[in-house]
Amino acid sequence: MDQAERQAEDEREIFEAFAEIAPFTVLPCSIESRKSPAPDILCQIENRGLVGFELTELIDQAYMARIGLMFKTKQYLNSYWQSKLNAADSMLFRNKYSDTLLHFEYSQETSLKERKIAAKKAFPKLLHLPNNSDGEFLKSDPELAPVLQWIQISRVGLVEPIIDVSSYGRLGDPTAQAITKKFKKNYECDYPIELLAHINWGIMPHEEVWIAAAEKIASQLSDSPFRRVWIFDNTDKKIKYAYEK
Repeated sequence: MDQAERQAEDEREIFEAFAEIAPFTVLPCSIESRKSPAPDILCQIENRGLVGFELTELIDQAYMARIGLMFKTKQYLNSYWQSKLNAADSMLFRNKYSDTLLHFEYSQETSLKERKIAAKKAFPKLLHLPNNSDGEFLKSDPELAPVLQWIQISRVGLVEPIIDVSSYGRLGDPTAQAITKKFKKNYECDYPIELLAHINWGIMPHEEVWIAAAEKIASQLSDSPFRRVWIFDNTDKKIKYAYEK
């Protein structure tokens, strides 16, 4: 299954979840995936006929990229001392930091590659710190800066070393950008279409913020190809917002 097929399958699953709670009845087995320039989904709605739905995900891609970088960095660091150090150094690190949370404070605009390079230089330095070191170390170290700013060592009674990093940045509101992008798109079909914006991770700013953004953009619905806008939270299976021409 290629990427386009996976995306079409995901869109059908999201639409089917939406259809289960929507205030209309989608006729069984009528849901079809369509390719651009048609809307993503075509279905038959009871007493309404054919209706197309264009889907868009409400997600702050920059925020998710930062979260992804955080997890990849943590995974690398926590596996490094166990599998990349030689056996003697790995055992030494475990014994020296067995009860410790180590926070690696990286500069915000650094890549995973840069973080890995700095980490390889940092671990030998950690091995040479005095036993029971507690506090902030390696700050402004010329071999680590500016990528790795410091390492905070906290003795918190763990059973083995745990390494953590920051994700940085605030969660933005993707609502206006995602909906506006779809409003500007041209579709080729001879049936009415509606926009289904969906939330899949439960990662959104405060509801009042994104609903205000949705209302502002939806007020331009008459100039768009859509007759309705829906915002569906696929996490808790609720329609959070609906607007009609």
